[in-house]
Amino acid sequence: MDQINFEQSDLSSNTTYSTFISISAAKGLQDVMKKNLGPKGAFKILVSGSGEIKITKSGNLLLKEMQIQNPIALLIAKTIYAQNFFSGDGTTSIVLLLGELFRNIENYIEKNIHPQILCEGINIAKKELENWLNSQIITPKKKKQNLIKMAKSIFKTKIKNSHVNNISKIVVDAVLTIQRQKEISDINLIEILQMEDQNDSESRFVRGIVLDHGARHPDMPKILHNVFILVCNISLEYEKSEINSNFVSTSSEKKGKLSNKERDIIDKKINKIIQLKRLICKGGNKSFLIVNQKGIDNISLDLLCREGILGLRRTKKKKRKKFRI
Repeated sequence: MDQINFEQSDLSSNTTYSTFISISAAKGLQDVMKKNLGPKGAFKILVSGSGEIKITKSGNLLLKEMQIQNPIALLIAKTIYAQNFFSGDGTTSIVLLLGELFRNIENYIEKNIHPQILCEGINIAKKELENWLNSQIITPKKKKQNLIKMAKSIFKTKIKNSHVNNISKIVVDAVLTIQRQKEISDINLIEILQMEDQNDSESRFVRGIVLDHGARHPDMPKILHNVFILVCNISLEYEKSEINSNFVSTSSEKKGKLSNKERDIIDKKINKIIQLKRLICKGGNKSFLIVNQKGIDNISLDLLCREGILGLRRTKKKKRKKFRI
């Protein structure tokens, strides 16, 4: 009988020990994040294994970069990832609230209150809080100035105050551009490009598509408006056969005829593209863009350039997806 009591006591002590480890994990996350909260929060320097340096006070970025080992802390981080994906903000605040909640739970556990009772109390409090929040919801008119104010309230806790106004206007303009009536906006349609040779104050919004894959002809246009886009996968250059083969010619004339025949096939493709451009770009200020998965040789690029067509060759799948959207 004494042995059974000893085992039960040992089991209880192990359970209590694991409970306090879980509480310590949540409190540890709170201690790391609490100095980042608010407009005057401290920035942290993150150094990766390859030596890359990041300066930020974004709670979401800090959680992603931290190497979390404790399963409870990892569960908290993954839950906050999901919340941040839908709302886009509140990461640091949730970590602080959870940390404080676990601190209070620790006090009650030290008073020998069973965790099941605490869970029931938390569920009751959650329902009361949800009812109270629903009564506090305000739906202001969806004016641009109201959206800019909302954006400022978010960015003031994440970036320098000198950049808040510019970035807030950029974000609001981007969201309003992709907005469709009675549909949820897909934020994946908004792309952020980092320009290494410019600073934060030069950030700007481009109502269109920005490509880092330029044309291979110096005289092709760099900026296009009212564009018709042709996404294709055709070879506009001399192409090697897909199997190992050799073409043997007995004279230079036959070799020249073979080369001319190949050139004629490519020129026919180019002429059809030019005819299509002339057909759909009649009148008005209209442009034409070719996004080709395969290559375009220099002669073809020159022919396209004379027609004012911008041709991109050997484009990657990721870039072609932009045009399909």
